[in-house]
Parts: sequence; C-alpha cells; structure tokens
Amino acid sequence: MRSEVARNEHEKKVFDEIVRRKIKDMMNVYEGVNLSSLSRATGLPVSTLSKALSGDRKITTFVIYKICSALNVPMSTFFLDIDEKMNACLIGEK
Repeated sequence: MRSEVARNEHEKKVFDEIVRRKIKDMMNVYEGVNLSSLSRATGLPVSTLSKALSGDRKITTFVIYKICSALNVPMSTFFLDIDEKMNACLIGEK
C-alpha cells in the first residue's frame, strides 16, 4: 500500500511540473506576457502566480482556468496532450 501512495505522490509531482511548463510555454508564445500582465488579466496576485509557477504553491484548476481565459486558450486545448506527456515522463523513468 505504501508504494502505491508513493507512486501517486510522484505522479502528482510530475503532473504539476508538466502543467507549470505548459503555462510557462504559453506565456512565452504571447509576446509581452509576464507575471505582471498575467496578474492584471487574471485578477490573481503576482505572488500567487509566481509561487504556482515556481512550484512553491499548488496550481489549482481555478488558476489554470483563469490563465487559460486570460490567454484565450480553451482548457480542453490546454489539457489535450497531458496524457501523452505524463506517459512519456513516467515511461522514461522506468
């Protein structure tokens, strides 16, 4: 049972890192998007975004929703390749 809990925790960390990377990549696609402009567009504090993107805070689905909305990216598009990325990361570790 313990190994299952450890595996789930590891998968959560991998998932969170993939989500953080996708958000950072989206920000890079749009010229001029930084934490300050994203904060203004989402209504979320810069500190919340900064901590979420650095891994110091969990990224909630609400934060992802606000970021996707601000960048005009449907959440369905955001999550489209998450399974592939998760599988690639987890398979690569075996």
